[in-house]
Amino acid sequence: MPRLGYETPCRPVPRPTERDRFLVVVKLATFAFAVAVLGAFALLSGTTREAGSPSAAVTPTTTPSRPAVIAPPVASTMTSEIVPTPPPAPATTTTTTTRTTPPPAPPPPASTPPRDPRFAVVGEPCPRAGTYSLTARYRPVVCRDGAWRLIPLGR
Repeated sequence: MPRLGYETPCRPVPRPTERDRFLVVVKLATFAFAVAVLGAFALLSGTTREAGSPSAAVTPTTTPSRPAVIAPPVASTMTSEIVPTPPPAPATTTTTTTRTTPPPAPPPPASTPPRDPRFAVVGEPCPRAGTYSLTARYRPVVCRDGAWRLIPLGR
């Protein structure tokens, strides 16, 4: 016995009408015409170039390419020559009696680092009363009574 199953009914496939075919042809023709107009405009407007605008140089080559010749620089009054440095002179050997001397002692370490003249030091003399400056730790100071004094920061 055959298997039971549902089959979809056959419907006829609608064929494009004459009007639909005409619209497709008109759309394709319009597209082709637009591409042709834009291409012609691009070709005609691309023939003149302003100075400085980049353009590719097209040169047909029928002969094998030769190496390019580079022109020498123009001679001018500002010229220089490159001269090799002479080799170092050989060390002269002298025979003398040598004594072993101890290397010089390193200088004693400074108790305070050298003072930077850009910064004021609290308590040192200052040039003029009312002058403002900063310490090495960027604390504000003012010149009062001939010496640098800290400015209270309102803490």
